[in-house]
Amino acid sequence: MSVVRNAKVFRNGGSQAIRLPKEFEVSGHEVLVRKDFDMITIFPKRRAKGMLLDIAMAIGPIELAPRDQPEWTDKTRTAALRPRRATRK
Repeated sequence: MSVVRNAKVFRNGGSQAIRLPKEFEVSGHEVLVRKDFDMITIFPKRRAKGMLLDIAMAIGPIELAPRDQPEWTDKTRTAALRPRRATRK
């Protein structure tokens, strides 16, 4: 359901301000304002519920399934796959 009301526009110092009717009251002290062409949209600014790290710590450690994987090595066993050394001229 859409609600449409008139609102007063006035100057507050060097800024332009809009007095929102009571039906459009927002919580907090800040809003996000977006302008697309000549349409202005006001969004309530929501507080972040937590950082990703906080959420991950709340979940706790995750048990991974065991995997059969060979150990890592930097030695190449096949001579054809070894990097060639530069020859000096």
